[in-house]
Amino acid sequence: MRSKFWIILALLIFLTLGIFFLARTTSEKTKLIWEFSDELPLYFGVVPYQSEEIIKAELTPLMDYLTFHLKRPVKIIISQDYNSLTHLFRTEKIHLGWFGGSYLGGASATDFDILCGTKRNGEDRYHGAIITRIDSGINSIFDLKGKCFAYIDKNSASGYVYPNKLFKNMGIVPKQFFGSIAFAGNQKAAITGVLKGEFDGASIFIEKASWSLADIASESKFQGIKALEFTDWITNGPIAVKKKMPTELRKKLFTLLTEIDKMEKGPETLEKIMKKSFSGLSGFSNMGVSIASPAEKISINSQ
Repeated sequence: MRSKFWIILALLIFLTLGIFFLARTTSEKTKLIWEFSDELPLYFGVVPYQSEEIIKAELTPLMDYLTFHLKRPVKIIISQDYNSLTHLFRTEKIHLGWFGGSYLGGASATDFDILCGTKRNGEDRYHGAIITRIDSGINSIFDLKGKCFAYIDKNSASGYVYPNKLFKNMGIVPKQFFGSIAFAGNQKAAITGVLKGEFDGASIFIEKASWSLADIASESKFQGIKALEFTDWITNGPIAVKKKMPTELRKKLFTLLTEIDKMEKGPETLEKIMKKSFSGLSGFSNMGVSIASPAEKISINSQ
């Protein structure tokens, strides 16, 4: 009996060790495949400039185009905000991404590299705008005194940084001027909040550089909204790539984006994007991108 016990015990130990080493070997193989396989997805991060449905409708044609040429899936990841997008780069959860504005929050040159610029409706710049409901009785920014005002995000160019520059030039200290301040989180929420009367005014981006203040009210996507004032020009946000991206892949992505109109499936991809576009994305630029630094951000407490 005692000998049988030891035999069974030895067999159990042997099996346990075998399973342990097999699992470890499998894990190591899986890790190697993850690091070196060209067939695993590339993840493309964006900030929530609109609802998930609209963002995916606009950018899925671009993902399909990149997937076709790279021979590997390219998938969209929508971050919570600009800081979250930067964190995704830092933790290498995404390979490339689009910053919607020229202000990159607390990001630094150690987080990612700028690959190329973007065009909106053929332009490399756009405006932010201060809006209100068309029947609000508010006809100037000064009429918003004591009212509820909504920004988008503290790291948004058109939704925070440039409106505050505008307010500073007007001698307005937002924390003292407005009755209350909210952060809508994205463009759709800001517009909806204004239309519902939750906010008396808000800051948003205007994708067409050619639009005048009067044009805003006539656009169907801004139905019931009027613009009080534009911010200064804002450089379109760049496409960035993670620091450790292999040079060959980086060069391939640069060519696929900046020469998209010359590539197979490129022209029809641009056509699909522009047909679905809310942001006005219409192409990519190999021109240098001017990025606002954190030092340029003006607090709502300062003048």
